[in-house]
Amino acid sequence: MSISAQDVSAIKQVYSTMMQCFLKSDWAGYASAYTDDALFLTPEGDIFQTHGQQSLADWTAKLMQDYGIEQVEVADGIEKIEGDGACAYLYTLETREKIKLRGSEEFLEFKGNGVSIFTKHTDGRWKIKLQIWSKNAVST
Repeated sequence: MSISAQDVSAIKQVYSTMMQCFLKSDWAGYASAYTDDALFLTPEGDIFQTHGQQSLADWTAKLMQDYGIEQVEVADGIEKIEGDGACAYLYTLETREKIKLRGSEEFLEFKGNGVSIFTKHTDGRWKIKLQIWSKNAVST
């Protein structure tokens, strides 16, 4: 079974809303795109398992604070969305990320790609269950 055009549209909307919330530091809105037990595999090799959406909001806010991240800009393109009626993956290619650290006027630049695994809930909503991404520093 392939994924319907309606499901592809819904997944794109969830992803877009999640990214908008992330860029505005709206951690509750950001976390609402994920399942209560979402799993993250970070570029540094860390694994984080959520225990409800509030745990994700808290983890993300703490991560941003601990790293001193003041501002983030992201430009990415959805390369592909594939799946079936219950599970789908969204693949981004050549994501560009700029990070401004507290006390700095310069942005650090990274590029990478990512995979987000979505599950469809009984009420028809799609949520992110697993997210994996990579990033490499861009030399300037």
